[in-house]
Amino acid sequence: MPNAAAATQPATKTMRQEQPIALKPGAFQGAEFARARFDAMMPSGIAFEEALKPSFWTNVVHLLSRNQLTNQPDRSGAFIDLGTEDHAFYAKLYVRAVGSNGLIVQCIGPSIDAKGRACPVDLATGLPWTGAQPVESDGFDIRWNLGKRGFDIIRKSDQQVIADGSNFKTREMALEWIEKTTKAV
Repeated sequence: MPNAAAATQPATKTMRQEQPIALKPGAFQGAEFARARFDAMMPSGIAFEEALKPSFWTNVVHLLSRNQLTNQPDRSGAFIDLGTEDHAFYAKLYVRAVGSNGLIVQCIGPSIDAKGRACPVDLATGLPWTGAQPVESDGFDIRWNLGKRGFDIIRKSDQQVIADGSNFKTREMALEWIEKTTKAV
């Protein structure tokens, strides 16, 4: 009989080992309940590195701070989708801490730079963001026009707008116009 009992024990051990590891239902919930998610639109012409400084978030820190009335904790662990008005780059930020005067955030992607660090993605190239690229034209500047939601082309010599921003929704369209115009002359 002892042999029969010994034979049944290993069978139950192997059965337990074969059960897959599964996520508990309580650990899986809609994102609006688990973590806060925010979208932020950064003005054009500001370097991405500014968004990593706590002082950049001074005007909105109250939205993530602890709510004293409802005793809701601060929203450390929230995600912020950060884009720019001129559609230059996109970044996903993680809120590591909520301070009294700002947020401590960390870029978590969606790209990886040459040093292996998370960084924003350049929406023009799809590559890691390396900063705003200067306009490759001696006679013209390209500037984001918030009111027209596009890029104005400005002659450098007299600072006159020679092509309206409502015609150029992307920087690439404005550069293409400059190339065609300067080749025709």
